[in-house]
Amino acid sequence: MPNIRGPRASERKTLMSVAHSILLYGAEIWVDALNVPKYQNRMVLVQRRCAMRVASSYRTVSALAVMVVAGVIPIALLAKERKRIYNRCQSEDDRSQIKTERSSGFTMGHSKASAPDPRGPLSPEN
Repeated sequence: MPNIRGPRASERKTLMSVAHSILLYGAEIWVDALNVPKYQNRMVLVQRRCAMRVASSYRTVSALAVMVVAGVIPIALLAKERKRIYNRCQSEDDRSQIKTERSSGFTMGHSKASAPDPRGPLSPEN
């Protein structure tokens, strides 16, 4: 994208959000790899390039400065946030599943008669 007479900043920010979606795909799994400086630098380089296009800045501007001007959150923080949300949701799902099993009284050791019909209430036997 050209720095002048190109798309508006809002359109550039939309393109930046697409780049973030691509960069953060599966972040819950690989976020720990960002502790290695080489991998973090690669992610920052891509994010910096996109932020330079959003801010219409020159390439001599530092990564942190251009991200502040473009209003972009660093990729490492976004990835860590996604992992925290993923872990929290996963633990809530486990807790709700345990509560459901406890309240229904259904365990793996029960006979077929106490288990719900997998075909639903409209089966011919009902």
